[in-house]
Amino acid sequence: MNIPHLIAHYSYPKYRQQGNVFVVSEFDFHSIALLKKECAAMSYSFLTPNEISTAFDVFPIHFFHIIHFATLVSGTHVFAEKKINSAHLRTAVEYEVRNKMIQLRGDSIAHDPQKIIENIIPTLYPLFAPIAFLFSQQYFTDPQEALLSIDAHISDLSMIMLSLLKKEYTSKNQSDILREVQKWLASISHALEHVVL
Repeated sequence: MNIPHLIAHYSYPKYRQQGNVFVVSEFDFHSIALLKKECAAMSYSFLTPNEISTAFDVFPIHFFHIIHFATLVSGTHVFAEKKINSAHLRTAVEYEVRNKMIQLRGDSIAHDPQKIIENIIPTLYPLFAPIAFLFSQQYFTDPQEALLSIDAHISDLSMIMLSLLKKEYTSKNQSDILREVQKWLASISHALEHVVL
């Protein structure tokens, strides 16, 4: 793929696909539009070096995944020696967790429970590794390992997330599943408040 003004191309694991980050010296809307078909099946984002250097406090979760789990496909390693501020990471994770708690309540009224359940893991997947890191200072690329690490800090409440990840929840009542997920989110939120950085 011929990306105009490309400095670096990174690839990193996302839920059931690879995420792609293209670092470009400038973003040319006209030239990029010509690549629409090639990009159609991809998960991607475009960043400039200035956005990278000034946005670590704004996008710590996104940058956490790039720094620790991404592979440099081509170009210059612009994320080399970059670090995430743990306080910024915790704030971003807490925001996402609390937002998901509120959203889950509204969704349970407005949407089909089965659809909500099917979307829980894709929605929360990006948070597993950062949460595990904040609790243990360890990096987990495998979501099951991340959840097991998290579980050590919230007293065996991650079993519901593991069952959703493995799709082993069909025998459970849908309302019970949503209640357990809400409890997991609340426990994560409470535990994050007591993390010593």
